[in-house]
Amino acid sequence: MGFGIFFIGYILTFVLSIASYGYVFEFLGYLVMLFAMTKLWEYNAKFKFPFFAAIPLILISVYSIFYGFSDIIGLGFIENATVGNVLDYAKIIFELGFHGTLAFAIAAIATDTGLDIIKNNALRNYVIYILYFAVAAVSVIPPINASSAGRYVTMAAWVAGLFCIALFAILIFSCYKNICDEGDTEMKSKESRFEFVNKMRAEYDEKEKKAREADLKYKQERAERKKNKKK
Repeated sequence: MGFGIFFIGYILTFVLSIASYGYVFEFLGYLVMLFAMTKLWEYNAKFKFPFFAAIPLILISVYSIFYGFSDIIGLGFIENATVGNVLDYAKIIFELGFHGTLAFAIAAIATDTGLDIIKNNALRNYVIYILYFAVAAVSVIPPINASSAGRYVTMAAWVAGLFCIALFAILIFSCYKNICDEGDTEMKSKESRFEFVNKMRAEYDEKEKKAREADLKYKQERAERKKNKKK
């Protein structure tokens, strides 16, 4: 359906990007997510909004790649400090827009499939992300960043950012597990030697089964309503 591919892209962009040459992972991750969203908007058109919201972020990552590789191969380009600061602000704002449109798109498709828990989690995540945005915006203000308290604000923003990324990664994975096309199938989990693990899996599988049944019922009812309207 697209959520599995999207999850991989999200991890590349927001988790692996903290590694060495992270700007490469960030760029590749956005490309993967763009591809996934072209599949997802076939099911709900609201995924076009995070698609377009990601485009400015790709352009910023291209800028980072250019200066990163120019430094590696010794081209001698020096990044303008003012431009760098502006792009830092712009990136924070565009990421807010991206996660906002993503949260509302997920909430919309969760509503379509009758999965209220996923819908509520998507909206909750965005509220938390707004709080992170406020801390992150303060952390890049030059006077605060240069002050003695600046490092604490930066650390708080970094921790809050990781927390938000974890929440959205879990949300996307839950979509992958619980929202699927009628033709999708799933591989059965290998039985664990630990009984408590098998019990947890059984409870989760039961919840997932009920969610899928509710999804199928909703789709059948929607198809029936469409058929009745044509009559």
